Amino acid sequence: MYWAEIGQEDNKNWKADTGYHSTDVMLVKMKAAHEGIKAADATFPAYIGATTMFDSLRIKGLAAQSHRFYGIGNQPWDGISINQYMTDVYGPQPQGYNTNNGISPERFRVRNVVSEMIRIRNRWMPGKKLFWTEAGWATETTSNYNVPVIAGQTLRETQANWYLRFLEQACIVETVNGSVGISGVFNYWMKDDGTGDFGTMNNITSNFDSLGVYIGFTAHQIWYYTSTRLIRHNAFRAWATVTTDGDSTGVWVTKKLHTVATDSVIYALWRGTSNNSTTTNYVLNIGPSTAATLVTPVTGDMDGVTSALTITSNTVTIPTVSEKPVYVLVKTADLPPTFYPIRRRIRIL
Repeated sequence: MYWAEIGQEDNKNWKADTGYHSTDVMLVKMKAAHEGIKAADATFPAYIGATTMFDSLRIKGLAAQSHRFYGIGNQPWDGISINQYMTDVYGPQPQGYNTNNGISPERFRVRNVVSEMIRIRNRWMPGKKLFWTEAGWATETTSNYNVPVIAGQTLRETQANWYLRFLEQACIVETVNGSVGISGVFNYWMKDDGTGDFGTMNNITSNFDSLGVYIGFTAHQIWYYTSTRLIRHNAFRAWATVTTDGDSTGVWVTKKLHTVATDSVIYALWRGTSNNSTTTNYVLNIGPSTAATLVTPVTGDMDGVTSALTITSNTVTIPTVSEKPVYVLVKTADLPPTFYPIRRRIRIL
């Protein structure tokens, strides 16, 4: 176990008294749990259980009540979690309507949403960690979180593309008052989840024989794509910077530095569109470099397919940038230091 979440979607007002807890009730729960956990292990984190959507009113209410009863700076939690799905109806989880649809990370403006999450966290819960604990898209058309039908793409392909794009935008550094971004984002759901709104968000599908004996699993594209990203990004810093903001109409480019090696960087490129459009022969400026490798996520390969890129005048050409993110691993050149002549003035008396 890495941390404990106290409560789960306590602001789900569609469950009436059986699921909704006021900020006062939530605070009492959090205080008791936090004290109990810290008594057993003072270093073990206790977070506020995820709210449905980034509920700024709930966050402000909890902070205000905590200040009132326990004093400023004595919030009985170490962080907060958010469950936020991206649909054409902004708000909590719009279940049971079958009228809503998932939208792309770019249309949802993940970068702006994360920036606002950080800003509000810094204002009301400074120093506390922030997690985006549930996000994802379904491939079942009756789900309220389904990806659209895009000509030229399977539903599973669109799902995988959008999730990678969500990860890339969520990790963009948005420094607000000296604070960095959120501490983590998570996909819902890793394995089988049966049926319903979330039934096809799974990364894998378990397989059983006629007797019900487990015989392995079938991995979906999202499994291979996220695996490729995990492996290829593992040695690089968590936070990225934006080189090009493509919004929902053009090409995005982000850049990460290596955690140790000063001569290694990784770029992510994708189109923010949702119509299967592509950009051919995209020229990426990588600066003085000695090697560049293109990594493309593909189904059936855990770390992607690689191909060498030719460096010309500090640039490489990506044959095709599509709605699926690709990565460019770069070895930068060790440039000699620049020396400036020292001029001395001699005064002759």
